[in-house]
Amino acid sequence: MPLWYTTRVFPLWETQRAEGSACYSCCPTVSHLRFDRTKQQMASSRDPKRVRLSGLDAIVISLDLASLGGGVCCLTVVSDGTRFVMTGSALFAITKSGIQSLVAGHKTETGFKDGQDGEARFNCPNGITVDGDGNLLVSDTYNHALRKVTLSGAVSTLAGNGHAGFADGVGAAARFNEPRGIVVDAQGAIFVADFNNHCVRQVAPDDGAVTTMVGVGGEQGFADGQRAAARFNQPIGLALDVDDHRSSPIQVITVSARCRLPRGM
Repeated sequence: MPLWYTTRVFPLWETQRAEGSACYSCCPTVSHLRFDRTKQQMASSRDPKRVRLSGLDAIVISLDLASLGGGVCCLTVVSDGTRFVMTGSALFAITKSGIQSLVAGHKTETGFKDGQDGEARFNCPNGITVDGDGNLLVSDTYNHALRKVTLSGAVSTLAGNGHAGFADGVGAAARFNEPRGIVVDAQGAIFVADFNNHCVRQVAPDDGAVTTMVGVGGEQGFADGQRAAARFNQPIGLALDVDDHRSSPIQVITVSARCRLPRGM
């Protein structure tokens, strides 16, 4: 069964726009639909008063958005059931019983800054996942960067430097243009849906070296093919197939279509 990560799914609840929220401009109606290893569904909706995290066991955690400081942009879940939720400017940890704590960032203040806990700043991140060491990897969308958050709450920039563009390179020399969906394969390689560059990027976890896996930066289109011959139209989300995890086939969700990258790419 595929492990889905998407930012465009059928609505789970009727929602409406909430005025004055910190990050509704970059958060879709249903931010994420994700399954953990036990097939528990974690979903978030853009509700005017609350966010709901639901599971297939029918347990629903409902949180007041005011306590988070804004709408939910993305979320992930770790093995003990803790949900890590990103708003437009902060990362929260939420236990299965609904207890929440601020891990990094600020409830209402966006920006681009590395640091410990509340010193760090984010700007409307639209992708989050966890690596094999338990670190959280965040696609910091409007900062055009990939950030790493350690278990101790230390935030660093793995790749990108806050400026939009397209360039392969190591760390701050690389450029993204609104990175969104993010996954990590069994070998630790990081893959990012580079939304406005219309391609999928691969990031080395040790030094932040960024290469273009498929597509051509800045060239929008729709075409199957090997690597640079392929074309995408604003890829939003990525997924790894759990049944084929060793070979790490990747599925890509775009604005208008879904495709599957073949093995060996």
